[in-house]
Amino acid sequence: MTSQGDSRNESTADQRLALMPVSVATIGFGAPLKVDLYVQTTPSARPVLYRSAAFPADRAEVQRLTAQGIKTIYISSQQYETYQDHLRTHLQEFLADNSLPPSVRVAFLSERAREVLRAAFESRDASKLVRKAMSISQDIVKLVSASGLVTADMYSMLRHDWCMFAHSFHVAAYTAILAREWGLDDRETLQSISLAALLHDIGKLRLPARVFAKADPLNEVEQKLMRQHPQFGFERLCHRDDLNYDQLMVVYQHHERVDGTGYPVGLSGEEIHPWARLLAVTNTFDARTTTRPYQPAVPVMDGLDLLHRQADTALDREMVACWTKCMTA
Repeated sequence: MTSQGDSRNESTADQRLALMPVSVATIGFGAPLKVDLYVQTTPSARPVLYRSAAFPADRAEVQRLTAQGIKTIYISSQQYETYQDHLRTHLQEFLADNSLPPSVRVAFLSERAREVLRAAFESRDASKLVRKAMSISQDIVKLVSASGLVTADMYSMLRHDWCMFAHSFHVAAYTAILAREWGLDDRETLQSISLAALLHDIGKLRLPARVFAKADPLNEVEQKLMRQHPQFGFERLCHRDDLNYDQLMVVYQHHERVDGTGYPVGLSGEEIHPWARLLAVTNTFDARTTTRPYQPAVPVMDGLDLLHRQADTALDREMVACWTKCMTA
């Protein structure tokens, strides 16, 4: 696939070049984004140069790529900061642009949130992470409250490669949508739920990087350590005066199961905070519909089927039904 106007585009990306995947929906808007763009012609192929920085893509180009089923495009790691600067500079402009479908605006926010959460998380500074998450949660609620947002369209715009920071964003957006559908449609409540969802894995800050960033399945010792992250997260946040009880329960209880076999306490049914039960549904859904190094993503309908199989054991049946309605409406 070669863009017209640049004979160099047939060259293959240098094998030593580190490439960063980004959502194709975030290319071609605002001021020209002067970075080299690479595409994958087949799922197993090395990305090839599609358009050089000298010929920035426009909206029409993005529409052509999208029409061909291309959702992800690649940028060199050397130019990734240029891309993030572009998002940082224009994000609020993009989010306020009502000519863009809400699902496209979610894609912009997702790409920026990944980087913001990554930097905050890797700093191991809980206060910084909370501050950044507060800002992101406000933007999430603005978007999920927008008229015309179709949950399935939003899902299709997100990149489903495994990244803990992307997972936190996905779960926050999904949980805000589910909470709204559940009847918790007050904006302040939705922001509180979204913020709690962004922070639900903050306890992993206390885990060795070799555990929370491990690409392979965890061994028994690592699993035991991982199961402590809800407790660690609660301990890290419980003394803050800018978080409330409901949010702390999301962090503490999101791995409890309605049949009482979850952790860290083994609560069951309505003993589990309703916000935590909401997040358990979206957390499970995103975990299975995202590609991991040791586990391929399943299609949406298979992911929903998995939720229904876990209803009344791990998950709240009525909340599963509500999320299914969100994804299939």
